[in-house]
Amino acid sequence: MLPFKLQSRPLRKQEVLDALEEANIVYVADSLPAKLSGGEAQRVAFTRALLEQRAVILLDEPFSSLDEIRRRSLATLLSRTIQAKNLAGILVTHSIHDAVFVASRIYVLGTTPAKIVGEFSVSLPRPRSNDLWMGEELVPFIRQARTLLESGNHRET
Repeated sequence: MLPFKLQSRPLRKQEVLDALEEANIVYVADSLPAKLSGGEAQRVAFTRALLEQRAVILLDEPFSSLDEIRRRSLATLLSRTIQAKNLAGILVTHSIHDAVFVASRIYVLGTTPAKIVGEFSVSLPRPRSNDLWMGEELVPFIRQARTLLESGNHRET
């Protein structure tokens, strides 16, 4: 709650607890930041970002150090939140699966020099569900992203 108090935008404690519950980390509500594990700190930061009242949410590798179950849970939560709050989001990730699951539009960057090598839409219903996480519906989009990534992952000489 401290970052919101410092911004003169205090939240109700129950609102924060509800958000922590949704992210499955309500047990850290009374913990000091120094006592959190890396994954817990990452999930707290993620939850804080979802509590922000902004039109656009920026996320840089939000699931990178999480296990598969927490990764799926938070990706689903992100999808639901984007839909419910009508947010625009920018998700930077190295995970094709995460990108395809969460995003409605994918931009694939090539390496050295970094440039957009392709883009495409992910035409799957929103919000995304836990069932979709392992669903066959993702496969064509994952293939498309992988093909673009491989085409842009060579160095120009």
